[in-house]
Amino acid sequence: TSQNSDLADDNIQGLFIDDYEDLWISASSMVIRFTANQRPPDTTITRAPSSTVGADSPFFEYTGADIESETTELIYSHKVDSGDWSPYSKNIYVVLRHQKEGVHTFFVRAMDKDSNVDSTPAQRSFIIDTVPPVVAVISPAARQVVGGEIEIIGHAIDESDFKSYTVRIKNGANQ
Repeated sequence: TSQNSDLADDNIQGLFIDDYEDLWISASSMVIRFTANQRPPDTTITRAPSSTVGADSPFFEYTGADIESETTELIYSHKVDSGDWSPYSKNIYVVLRHQKEGVHTFFVRAMDKDSNVDSTPAQRSFIIDTVPPVVAVISPAARQVVGGEIEIIGHAIDESDFKSYTVRIKNGANQ
């Protein structure tokens, strides 16, 4: 926090930084304490994919809030899972290119103009699932001759977000 005063440069008699990193300025007629902003910004994810993404490049948008800095003065860094943090930039969105199949967590943190970093980054988990399920028809059997009303039974297996499901189709008026 800066403080305006009528302290002229030639009146300064001493400078001291205490254990709390406050700057003390002594002059012939006064003592001024300067306290630096030490409150980190807060980061929020404003747009993210729903849990399952059918592509390998999900989009995220985010913002931050800070007691001393304007939102436009904040810079952001992001990472996926336990990867490295990206360099800080003014970008408020990112497209994560070429993510591998499976469950991931996206993290983003803001830094303010006083170099305070959000110690609790915003995070969102998501699943990359670009592989279609494997489908198998169990009944009727392959090359089986059928006629009239038949029941078709099959299942599909998809390893990423569900293990299996069964589909039954019947030809009938109420089904």
